[in-house]
Amino acid sequence: LSGDPAAAVAVLADALPALAAAGAALHLAHGQLIEAAARLATGDRGGAAVAFARADAAIAAQGLDGLRRRDRALWAELRPLMGSDVPAATPAVALDVRLFGALEVRVEGVRVERWPRKKAAAILACLVLRPRGLGLDGMAEWLGEGDGPGAMKIALAGLRKTLEPLPGPRRDGERYVLEGVAADVHEFEAAIRQGDFARARDPEAAAASYERASACYRGDLLADGFLAKHFHAERGQYRQQALAALGWLADHRAGRHDLAGAEAALVRMTAIAPTDEEPCLRLIGHLMARGQVERARQAYWDFRKALHAAPDAAFEARYRDLVGLAQA
Repeated sequence: LSGDPAAAVAVLADALPALAAAGAALHLAHGQLIEAAARLATGDRGGAAVAFARADAAIAAQGLDGLRRRDRALWAELRPLMGSDVPAATPAVALDVRLFGALEVRVEGVRVERWPRKKAAAILACLVLRPRGLGLDGMAEWLGEGDGPGAMKIALAGLRKTLEPLPGPRRDGERYVLEGVAADVHEFEAAIRQGDFARARDPEAAAASYERASACYRGDLLADGFLAKHFHAERGQYRQQALAALGWLADHRAGRHDLAGAEAALVRMTAIAPTDEEPCLRLIGHLMARGQVERARQAYWDFRKALHAAPDAAFEARYRDLVGLAQA
């Protein structure tokens, strides 16, 4: 933070999602305070305000007493510098759903630890992914296990029981709608839309939006646990959106000579898609261009390890070309 605030921002792009996934609220607030200070030091006042607002909301929920002394001092130092730039703190939501990575549901702040009916969890995911609602036939068709509307009704009853004291899905004609939910996929979708819209007219705003989208993306959609057999098309769609955003972000950062930021985006791409050739080759090319030959070779071997096999001839040829360019 004191020597290279831009590099601090790049490191935090990986660290903050990991802390969020671990549910380490006060450690996450610590990281967000550092991000706010780092972005302020680089002149990104808007990004600093967003980071500080997130930390401020977490601190308000957890209390300042849980913070370490230096974090309390940093919070007190940053608060007057943010002024009116700090967005209003988001009120606590009754139903918070995380679909990226493993399913995580909190009802009035309390995490749901056990699902008596697994199909109820699947229906919850369906209703989050289709906020305009779904009918019983639509749920049965989407889940594709041969169950009819009767089984969906039973699962809906189980879902309502799990979400108590909240009312659960509301019937709207033939559809069921889940209201009042805060979901990471919704935040991700909004950030991607904002980034796509801003790319031509305000690249820095687009970069900030894509950073937010990347922070939401804890892992592939519902790829861990008993829901992994469902939602294949949606999982692939979100993954491609995340990779496209990070690819643009890497180019944007490199074009502004922020090589650490570009590398952070490329490393994140390889973490999301460890067996995809293009992210790996882009990272290898970036590292070779910076003279980090050993790290580039390690990226190559990491790719081979993820494949559990030797890469194909086309990949090997492109890798040799990158090595040749670096040596030249």
